[in-house]
Amino acid sequence: MKAIFVQLEEKKSGVKVTAWLQEFSYSESCHNVYLHKSIYRNGAKSTVPTFAKVTNQEVPEILTANVYFWHPGANAAWRRSNEKNRNSELADFMRDNKKEAEEKLNEMFAKHLIRGEKICVDRLGAYLSYRNNDYHFDNSIVNKRSIEKAREAIKERRLQDIRSHREQKLQKEKFDNLISKTFVTIDDSIKAGNCKVGIMHFYNNLELVNKGFKLRALRADALLRIRDDKYTRRAVNAAMQRYNND
Repeated sequence: MKAIFVQLEEKKSGVKVTAWLQEFSYSESCHNVYLHKSIYRNGAKSTVPTFAKVTNQEVPEILTANVYFWHPGANAAWRRSNEKNRNSELADFMRDNKKEAEEKLNEMFAKHLIRGEKICVDRLGAYLSYRNNDYHFDNSIVNKRSIEKAREAIKERRLQDIRSHREQKLQKEKFDNLISKTFVTIDDSIKAGNCKVGIMHFYNNLELVNKGFKLRALRADALLRIRDDKYTRRAVNAAMQRYNND
């Protein structure tokens, strides 16, 4: 089960948006009991007690117990009944106000949004969405200036996407020749218009980084094998342009 609870705090700098992603599940097999519990605060790992404090709740017993020592039901019907009851306890603890929070944010900043724009929230925080382009606000702070910055970044990104599309059609052979010679850096991705919040979330979840390696760059073909989407290709194209200029 998943849910996002959105915390809105009005500050002098704007509205601070904190997204609390909750992931809980309880299941039983013939021999074992399994409990999955994860809380993320704007993409970063957090804790159940912290979330409980923010939402003014008591932590339920199911989330404090050591289920390693629990025994599953003796038959399938018993196990399914246990799962239903335990997951119901978890669901009662979860909070989901994402839709209401997005509606409130769009009402609060309606005069600063142009037609087609909307403020949305995901597990990383608040972002501006426009014609299938998203840009997360720095530090998840929403104000007039951050909206204008996101709008300009999306505008430049869309123009770059158009240019990149035309260039790729004309230079596919050149692209294929350069892909194994080009190394993509975080700066390349930032210069390509990708938001730093999303870039660092992707970087910090790379397998090598989780093993303790600090990567200065990734070869373009290896990067595209990890993730091949418009954001990654945008960064690859920026790296290729830098490669050509060096």
